[in-house]
Amino acid sequence: MEKAESIKKVHDHIEKDFSEHLDRCREFLRQKSISATGEGIKETAQMVKGFVEGIGGTVKYGGDEDFPIVYEYMDMRS
Repeated sequence: MEKAESIKKVHDHIEKDFSEHLDRCREFLRQKSISATGEGIKETAQMVKGFVEGIGGTVKYGGDEDFPIVYEYMDMRS
């Protein structure tokens, strides 16, 4: 698939379910994630993990248990 076709496919999907995507973005933006205090860091990592897995990706954590780094993989060949 050409790059332009892939981008159009993504845009079409976003347009089709725009209100759902907007709600998900709002939910993410409301999630506290304060690195100085650690507040919400693990919860935000879990949220990102859920988003990635929800669209078919896989997730691996790195870093410290209290300050995880989320590594994701998406197979874009299909």
